[in-house]
Amino acid sequence: MPAILSTATISIISTGAINALTDSRLVIEAIVENLGAKRQVFARLEALYEESFHA
Repeated sequence: MPAILSTATISIISTGAINALTDSRLVIEAIVENLGAKRQVFARLEALYEESFHA
């Protein structure tokens, strides 16, 4: 495996705790295909990142 791919793979984490994402530069959501649930997750992510960027 090329070194850059190995480094990127090591950096991937999975979490169910949105607060654990405060230091993340990229977040990939994987949630059920339910528009209401997706909106809730994205609203929480938006609030979290607004707090992080304005802190």
